Amino acid sequence: MSANFLSSNHWVHFTDSEQRQVYVLSGTVILDPPLVGPQDGSRWQRGTTDFDITLPDLPEGQGLVIEQWAPTVVLGSIQNDGVAENAGWAVDDFNLEVSGEASTVVTPTFNYAVGDTDGYMMRVAYSVTVVGYYAPLPIIE
Repeated sequence: MSANFLSSNHWVHFTDSEQRQVYVLSGTVILDPPLVGPQDGSRWQRGTTDFDITLPDLPEGQGLVIEQWAPTVVLGSIQNDGVAENAGWAVDDFNLEVSGEASTVVTPTFNYAVGDTDGYMMRVAYSVTVVGYYAPLPIIE
């Protein structure tokens, strides 16, 4: 379980000509724990992780139902403790978890690869655009 958290968070919100809500979110995420290279002798350590971005400026009791999205996640910071031989770091692909229900957060996910046993991915940067409409938040009983 990761405890990734935003170290910078910027946003723009506006209503488009069709009365849809548009959010443009960007920033940097500190990966906690850092993503480390393989410890079993293989070439790459691969995996998937995610992080949450709270949607700002929501009306009281409302969330956003996301209809369209365009995420980007890229390398932000890497580290290698020793000699870097055949080291490598990659964000292989990315997406956004979309539930179809009103939500107060968006959750980008990404697949990563780290090569070199003492190599680490420390941060990623992101830009996420979502388009949707406001709806009451689900009642949790």
